[in-house]
Amino acid sequence: MKQTLTLLILVLAVACTGAQSRVTLSLGHAGAVHAVAGRHDLDLGFTVGADGKLLVWSLEHGGLHASWQIDHRPLTRIAVHPERPEAAVFVQDGVADGRIIGVNWETGERFFVVRVGNRVNTLEYSPQGTFIVYTLPGFDSLRVLSSTDGERLPYIDAPFGTVSFIQIARSERNIMTYVPSRGEFIYWELQTGRELQTVSTRSRLTHLTLVDPQTQRYLAAYDGTQLVIVDNLSGEVRATYPVPPVHTISYDAESDRFLVLTGDDGQRSALAFTYSAGRLRRDFYRPQNLPGDTTAVEPVGTPEYRGFLGGASTGEVAFYERRNGRRSLFGPAHDERIVDIALSSGILHLSLGDRLLSLESDLFGEQRTTIEASYVSHRILDLPDMEGVRIATDSGRVLLWATNRAGTLFSLESGSTQVLPVYEDPRGVPIVRVRPNAEGILALHRDGSIVQIDRDTGEVLFRYTAIGVQDAVWTAEFGLVIAKSRATAFDTSIVQVDPRTMETVAADTDAFLTIRLAYDAANRRLYAIGLHGRQSAPTTRILRFDGRGLARATLLHEVDAERTRGDLLWDTASDSLISTLEYATVRRYMQNRSASFEPAQRLHAELAAGANLIVSRNLDGTVTAWDRRSGELLADYVVIGDEWVIMSPFGVHLTSSPAAERYLTFLPAERTRLTLSDFRIQLPFSFE
Repeated sequence: MKQTLTLLILVLAVACTGAQSRVTLSLGHAGAVHAVAGRHDLDLGFTVGADGKLLVWSLEHGGLHASWQIDHRPLTRIAVHPERPEAAVFVQDGVADGRIIGVNWETGERFFVVRVGNRVNTLEYSPQGTFIVYTLPGFDSLRVLSSTDGERLPYIDAPFGTVSFIQIARSERNIMTYVPSRGEFIYWELQTGRELQTVSTRSRLTHLTLVDPQTQRYLAAYDGTQLVIVDNLSGEVRATYPVPPVHTISYDAESDRFLVLTGDDGQRSALAFTYSAGRLRRDFYRPQNLPGDTTAVEPVGTPEYRGFLGGASTGEVAFYERRNGRRSLFGPAHDERIVDIALSSGILHLSLGDRLLSLESDLFGEQRTTIEASYVSHRILDLPDMEGVRIATDSGRVLLWATNRAGTLFSLESGSTQVLPVYEDPRGVPIVRVRPNAEGILALHRDGSIVQIDRDTGEVLFRYTAIGVQDAVWTAEFGLVIAKSRATAFDTSIVQVDPRTMETVAADTDAFLTIRLAYDAANRRLYAIGLHGRQSAPTTRILRFDGRGLARATLLHEVDAERTRGDLLWDTASDSLISTLEYATVRRYMQNRSASFEPAQRLHAELAAGANLIVSRNLDGTVTAWDRRSGELLADYVVIGDEWVIMSPFGVHLTSSPAAERYLTFLPAERTRLTLSDFRIQLPFSFE
């Protein structure tokens, strides 16, 4: 008799214990770590990075505590509230544009967003957390916000120069600013904006850091050749020490030690110093095995779990113990990315660029009333001569094309390990997208040429060229429909082509770029994602086209931003349109209603559907699956080297081998007897 583990029962059992025990997948950022922060009363560390995520790390358990997808653009600054579970992060929208977002790091909830018309140099909470201070490049540099709602406060509203460092009094009444161009420490009464004192010192100091929290008098800084200690009351340099180029300086009040991250790119090291009685001394402390691409190191934790949290350009996050510098890897770099997905009967195919991982299970089989599986097996096919492999499924086989095999489409038959060419473009123009259809295979080339290929012989049945092509579908009703860029004001971004007469008809759209199409054959409707308005500030819309010649357009959804990675999928099982237009949300459109799938803290791109599942490839190289009927979040699929992990939102997981569990962190709740093994899936299993 088969054993069935009902995951829902386990989840309810965990929830009934009060505080929930959890399991997390402890991986670093998908891209560079840009900033690290801590709080002296919490055994937690915080990192933000190029992937737009805020990651919260447990120092006690040595792994990921929580992960929040704040935005699809990089986060480059973070400040943590001194008392409340809140943080302010800066989102870099462009070279000179961005937003400050207030977020609850326990729930992921945003409570304010402030548009900033420049990049942020510094971002800090006041000592009591009443307000947030940030500085911008330019003469009008200093800004103050309410920490509760992000409203700008009228403090020191007269411009006085570019500020690169601030120091706020414990009382929150006064503030000191450093203006590097003039080499001045300027003291202000915050609310009145009255200047109290100006102290001259060296100009162009960088990386200023307070290293004297008792009197708040001495600062460590870099002057271009030396580490210097500056008295901010007199402006005098009290001590110097020659060092290589400095990238960051961080001070640990618990050990009275500060770390100086030095060196050239790829050759970085951390030098430790102490300063007392007018003397700057090199300390024996040395973080062990510090990566050469480390980008930030900051002190974190309470005395019991005290140390330095470091982040690297690879996305790796590590902890260095305060006493001996011993290194613990909290989040390894997630450099194994799933670059494409495809579903065939019983198999989920994942392209890893130069390998194809195929997960076979009855979970991916025919639709049933319950989501269940009795087995999961995997096969890895190495593709040594191929790079950046993209995939699609066609009648049970997998179609493959690669960035380094220009113009060639390959086929992998079910159960085979032999990749064979199906079609070769004689000009060697790269293929960018493949769309199997009822009458053959549609292949789109980088130069705008579109060919319909006989699926058995590889013969070209039809060819058409549309400069700037982004997507295309082949339908019995409309023939060939092309999404492309608009070349002139009189051009259109959606064109219908009759394959018999080559007659073209323009759809009713004013989009200057249409990026994705989906077709509902039963109702003869076309759906499109397009960029509208001005190219410098576009809106992105989903339109539905009805009628002969696609003459009627209906707006389904609009986002006041550019979304060029959104995808569309017509789901025949539910007669609904599914979209990743908003990245952080997968949305279903059915008749005149729309609803979001359960959020997954991922940024979603390409979509696929099969059996009971809707599956999305995410921008961080993971894959997420939802219940096809309800939109309930089921699991994330993550590949790490030769291992893989399938994990539900509650931490219930299945791994390729017991060794893969080393990437998991168990966060036990008090007064429970649950262990990591209680969250391990035993096959068969079912969601009921």
